Amino acid sequence: MATVLHPRFPRAFVAATVVTTLIMLTLPFADRAQGETVTPSCPVVPVALSNDSFESPVVDANERRTIDGSAVTGWIGSGTNGKVTLLASGWTDINAAVGRQFAQLSGSPARLSQDVASVPGSSLAWSLSHRAVNGSASMRVLIGSPGSAGKEQAVVTDSTTWTRHGGTYKVPDGQTITRITLLPADGSAPDANLVDEVSFGTAACIVAQVSLTPTTPIAVEGIVTQGAVLRNTGGTPTKDVVLGVVLTKTAEYVEGSANPSGIYGLTPDTLLIRPVGALGVPGVILPTESVVVTWQERILPEASNSVITIPSTVTVVDAFDTKSVTPEENTTVVVRPSSDIQVSQQFTPSLVASGGATTLSFTARNDGPSDASGVTVTEELPAGAVLTGTLPGGCALSVRTVTCTVGTLANGDSRTWEVALTAPTTTSSLVARSSLQARSNGTDPSGDNNRSVEALSVAPPSTPTLEVNLSPSPVIATAGSVATVSVDVMNISSAASSAPLTVTGSFPEGFTPLFVVGTPYIGAAAPTCTTSPAVCTFASMAAGASARVEFRGVIDSRLADGTPFLGSVQTAGIGAPSLTTPVVFSVNAQSTLAIDERIVGPMSAGSPITKLVTVVNAGPSVALESSVFVPLPNEATSIDTPTNCTVAFGGLGCTLGTIDSGAFASTAISFELPATGGTIRDGARAATTTPMPNPVVDRYSRTEFVGPVSDLFVKVTGIDPATDVGDAVSFMIDVTNRGPGEASAVQVLTDPKLTGLRFDSVLPERGEWNANIALWEIPTLAPGATARLRIEATGTRTSASSLSVLARSSNPDIAAIDNTAIAPLDVLAAASPETKSSGGWLMRVLLGIGALIFIAACVYLFLQWRKNKS
Repeated sequence: MATVLHPRFPRAFVAATVVTTLIMLTLPFADRAQGETVTPSCPVVPVALSNDSFESPVVDANERRTIDGSAVTGWIGSGTNGKVTLLASGWTDINAAVGRQFAQLSGSPARLSQDVASVPGSSLAWSLSHRAVNGSASMRVLIGSPGSAGKEQAVVTDSTTWTRHGGTYKVPDGQTITRITLLPADGSAPDANLVDEVSFGTAACIVAQVSLTPTTPIAVEGIVTQGAVLRNTGGTPTKDVVLGVVLTKTAEYVEGSANPSGIYGLTPDTLLIRPVGALGVPGVILPTESVVVTWQERILPEASNSVITIPSTVTVVDAFDTKSVTPEENTTVVVRPSSDIQVSQQFTPSLVASGGATTLSFTARNDGPSDASGVTVTEELPAGAVLTGTLPGGCALSVRTVTCTVGTLANGDSRTWEVALTAPTTTSSLVARSSLQARSNGTDPSGDNNRSVEALSVAPPSTPTLEVNLSPSPVIATAGSVATVSVDVMNISSAASSAPLTVTGSFPEGFTPLFVVGTPYIGAAAPTCTTSPAVCTFASMAAGASARVEFRGVIDSRLADGTPFLGSVQTAGIGAPSLTTPVVFSVNAQSTLAIDERIVGPMSAGSPITKLVTVVNAGPSVALESSVFVPLPNEATSIDTPTNCTVAFGGLGCTLGTIDSGAFASTAISFELPATGGTIRDGARAATTTPMPNPVVDRYSRTEFVGPVSDLFVKVTGIDPATDVGDAVSFMIDVTNRGPGEASAVQVLTDPKLTGLRFDSVLPERGEWNANIALWEIPTLAPGATARLRIEATGTRTSASSLSVLARSSNPDIAAIDNTAIAPLDVLAAASPETKSSGGWLMRVLLGIGALIFIAACVYLFLQWRKNKS
């Protein structure tokens, strides 16, 4: 089947092809969105002006020359020959903005222009530096095709300071050559405009090249210097350029090393540097200009035995405000293995007598970060010292130098050696020194700790001499608390002694030792200590050695405040003179009292109430001359005042005497509240002549409300003591509150069933009647008030009993005997006449008929039996 195309299809196809081709051709030249970040791709041949800063041809210093345009690279000036006026820095004390030369708009007509090849539809940027010779001057900037007057871009007016101006220009369609022209503005004085560093062309484009010094492997803590050459291969200056260097945890920036100065840490772990070009403005690099920046980094120990990478990028903002970032430029640093070997040594003891024994211990430790190989340690013994023991394994002695071969010492590992020595002999005091050094095959970033010198003090022969230092703790002790007397004894001579040393504590009455603890000097046997007597015995005391004894005990809690405490410690033995050192304490007394108050037994108004008050002494000292004041409730009357108490100031003051630490003393007081009730509040206050640092504590502070008492009286009136079954009975129950207090929740109870009555109607004047339980409830009954209950009843069965009524309330009743009323009541049986039964004959007839039916049935059954048998 043939396919027939629409007549318009070929034309539409051709049109679409043309449009697509045009779009593809113009896309590379389309403007980028302002502020967009892109990866730069520098053009092979950028659009740029020639001789932008008027450096060619060269003009003598401080001179001004007008030159034919044919001799000036790039620029066309005024007149037929296109003359251009160039000036060198220093002319009339004016210096160039960039380089050493600048231009002047002079001639008739005064002008400067230059042509560049352009791509239709593309965008070009222009910028220049302008100033006046003196006063102020104005200049026009025009851009367009060479055959046109050009389109005015700006009119710039400046004084005698170089000022930078700039803008952008969109190349029209079909315009492949574009001219920039500079003319004096109308009204500007002749020869008044000076211009320098004129740029016109495509966007700036930065190419970066990063270098590293040294290039050979480096040790940790070493410094590397990096440099970056930033070259603008575009046609216009940059608006801003920032070099960013990312430093990881293996390298750190050397503060202040960046040139020009940089900022570190504004972005985490990143160094930011703005290069400064010929214009002297940070971040501005002119076309074809190359700017060098340098900085330094310190290699950290974490980088040991590794290859680290230091990345850097350049962020550029061009004249079109397009932000671009160059591809990451990585530099690598090879870091040699390194290990920090640290040595230390010690004499024990460090003070010996002439020819005395001592032990020299020395240690080598690898603080990393890498393992150390080929490690050797050399220890030069003090002059005159003699090695008395065997050498440690792996060590050799040459004259007085001990060399120990370690081999590999892992990161974090250490080795320790000990050698026994005899100190040099001397008749006067001297200091002998040992010298220690460690070496390894690798790099050591901290060589200063590879060496160590240790001193051994040697004294001439002498007799043992004791020095005693006492330190009581606390200096001000509290009666009843624990105190410690620490005794430090030192043999300050250079002579050792194998004789025993005894340290004895003599303490006055009132200090009871609990523990006596002795601590010998290093390497000595433990002493023998007892608490009674308080003494410690040490087997010996080496020269320069020290020992400690602690006497820990309790100070008598009964010591009064301010009691002086005087004791002493005696040290004797080892051939040294005996010493007696006084022990002085200042004793204070402190007690802490707490009060407990509670009601014992019943608590009601108008009746005796007993309160038990207990004062507890929490110590630590005895509470002397203790007392307690117990306030009585308002309107209360004291009853049976205890012999240790007196009534005063609305309460009772009671003496309790001495209360030991941890003990208590109690006193009971009795009082009576009025019948109207009252409030009982805890508020007792205790005191003692022993100082109390803390206020008295009431353990349980309570408030008790005691209600008033009342006297209920109940009676039954109007009841007939004898009635018959079925007869009606009417009576009343009255309940009266005789006071003195109001009665609350009054209840009146009775049980009609026990009396053979049925209550038909119950009418209370106050309160409510509960028929289910025969209970009359009255919420309150004021003093002197009476409430009445009217009852209509019927006798239902015979009964010879009494009607009992009980009244009660939630208040105590001062006369409960009249709370019950008893009313005699007999319910008698009613008389009834005898009657004959009228149903006897009927019963007899029915019985006869039943007998006849039974006989007939028996006969019928017999006849059937006979019939069946025959």
